[in-house]
Amino acid sequence: MRPSAVLSILGSDLEIEGDIVSLGELHISGSVRGDVVARDLTLSEGGSVTGDVSADIAVIAGNVAGRLTAASVVLKPTARLAADVTHVSLTMEPGAAFEGLSHRVIAVEGAEDSAVRKLLLLPPVSREAGPT
Repeated sequence: MRPSAVLSILGSDLEIEGDIVSLGELHISGSVRGDVVARDLTLSEGGSVTGDVSADIAVIAGNVAGRLTAASVVLKPTARLAADVTHVSLTMEPGAAFEGLSHRVIAVEGAEDSAVRKLLLLPPVSREAGPT
């Protein structure tokens, strides 16, 4: 039995270089340079992701540069995308800016499947003892 996923919040003062994997809901107000995988993703106004984003539901009010894959994508008025988007459903509110390709598909792989595959592909962590 898998533990229930919780909400994770990355504040506006946070800058991350590296990949983020969440099986739950993720809110990003800061800056991420790396890939992001989450079940539900909210990218706040002022937040940014440079990398590949994969989610079941993506609500974007900030900046994305890279690639975005989600079953449902909502671009809020402050959204700025320079990305190719693969989606089942795409909603673009007035004011949103989108530069890239839109690929409508029948279904996308769930973010949970992506997260598990990403975790399986990570190299093992070395547990060697260092100098004491």
